[in-house]
Parts: sequence; C-alpha cells; structure tokens
Amino acid sequence: MDWSEKDKLTRLYPQVPDLSEDEAEEYDALCELANADGLHEEGHAKLDIFDAKRAPVLSPEQRGAAGGFVFVGHDGELQFEMGVVRPEDRAEAVE
Repeated sequence: MDWSEKDKLTRLYPQVPDLSEDEAEEYDALCELANADGLHEEGHAKLDIFDAKRAPVLSPEQRGAAGGFVFVGHDGELQFEMGVVRPEDRAEAVE
C-alpha cells in the first residue's frame, strides 16, 4: 500500500465503556479508600475487576469494519497500527 493511500483511512480509537450508576458509585468509593491506604485485599480485587471492565474497546461494529497494519519501522522493529477503516467502510464504523 502506498503511504498516500494510508492517509485516506480513518483511525478509530477505543473508548472506555460506561459503568452503571451503582458500579460507578462503588468504584469511586473504592478509589477513595485506595488513595487513603484504607483498602483491604478484597477491595483491591474489586478494583482490578472494575479496571478490567473499563479497558478501552472498539464496538462490535467497529471491530467488524476495522483492520490494521504490521510494518517494519525505521528502526527495524515491527510496528502495529490497529483500528483503521477504509473510506468505503467509514459510515459503518464511525458512531
């Protein structure tokens, strides 16, 4: 692919999923305890679960339309660029 063609692609960025209102309240409370060094082991485990739930993701529609590149960078190392969409798939992928 010519690099000028790459400039025509749309880049998608993963979004952090929303927590429910109850989950957000519990998460905030756990964070406050953690910042005050008052969080026990079970609380740290719950925070880890919330952090995993909040990991940035592409929507199923975006994953279906997006692709990626693997190329050798100027330093000779493999580089990965994910979440790119062709112009003809843009309407389907961009929410």
